[in-house]
Amino acid sequence: MPRRAAQALLMVCEQEHLKELQASLLTRAASAMVDGTALARVVQAEPNLLGSRVGRGPTELREQLLPTLLRTEDFTRTKLYSKELLLLRSVLVADPSPASALEAMDSLGRSLGEAGVWAKFAGGAKSSTLCAAAAGICGREPLVLEIGTYCGYSAISLAALGAQVVTVEMDPFLVGIARCVLAHVGLSSRVSVFTGHSKLLLPRLRRISGANGYKLIFMDRWGAQYPEDLMLIEELGLLSLGGVLVADNVLRTVAAEFLWRVCKQDPGKYETMILPVTEVSEASDEDWMSVSVHTAAAGPGQSPTVIAGESDRSLPGQWMELQKRSELMRVRTTNSFVSKSEIQEVKEQAKKIFLMSSVGPS
Repeated sequence: MPRRAAQALLMVCEQEHLKELQASLLTRAASAMVDGTALARVVQAEPNLLGSRVGRGPTELREQLLPTLLRTEDFTRTKLYSKELLLLRSVLVADPSPASALEAMDSLGRSLGEAGVWAKFAGGAKSSTLCAAAAGICGREPLVLEIGTYCGYSAISLAALGAQVVTVEMDPFLVGIARCVLAHVGLSSRVSVFTGHSKLLLPRLRRISGANGYKLIFMDRWGAQYPEDLMLIEELGLLSLGGVLVADNVLRTVAAEFLWRVCKQDPGKYETMILPVTEVSEASDEDWMSVSVHTAAAGPGQSPTVIAGESDRSLPGQWMELQKRSELMRVRTTNSFVSKSEIQEVKEQAKKIFLMSSVGPS
């Protein structure tokens, strides 16, 4: 079955509470992989998958998973989920607390960086930036939406600050890993992880936020995909007025169209700041995060992308080419390896073009 179709089927299983079918499909898929034993064990131990397993604690998770995870090899590029299983293992051997889990993941991220591997989660300086943005939102236990759970690092960071987190992950195996991580640190009740593509899930998640929207939305996937998420966020009214929209990887994955929209096209809708950050896996690896405060909403009958008194300025040609190149790189990363030198080359080209339009850190 094609990957996208399988993900849609698993999302439906979760939404319709067909948990036994969901568990069966995931276990069969994991077992069919080369060296998929550890991943199959994660599926079987996943705390939220079967009703009888909800509430599984750190001791039980360790007993179920660590013997298999400790037998797995260290990171291997050719093995699916090798890095993510190592992240889970590093968390399970640590104390069952949010701080210990984050430090264990940061430590592994630094080790991966020494091997020339992108850690992928928003740790270190990126986590500090996200938490600073979250600290400014008002209300007790503010409702936060994350698009791109990965293994749960940012969800832990936000929940530890007191937020109630709703997070979306397209990859069902990463959902299982994230739920195990969250159960280990005792945050399952504060973080709800949903399986599926944001395009399909965001309309459903409006029911959770209601008319008030989310106080903070954190976008953490490939930058070329952000425009479709932003369009849905605006159409559905998911970000509250005065709410904060944070986007990671806007330089590394060249979020050209997204940056143009929040910095140039809709200046009356967002007040945006670009912040320089570094990857946890390599302190010299520059990236940017954008932090946008939602300052105005579209009026009745208006397109979400146009504010009264502001013209819809289309994406310049150079920015459009960057957007296309980013999307091509995204597709390639799902099927093959993109070299660090190529990523650096594209970053430098994007940085030059962004700064020429006065988009960048101030």
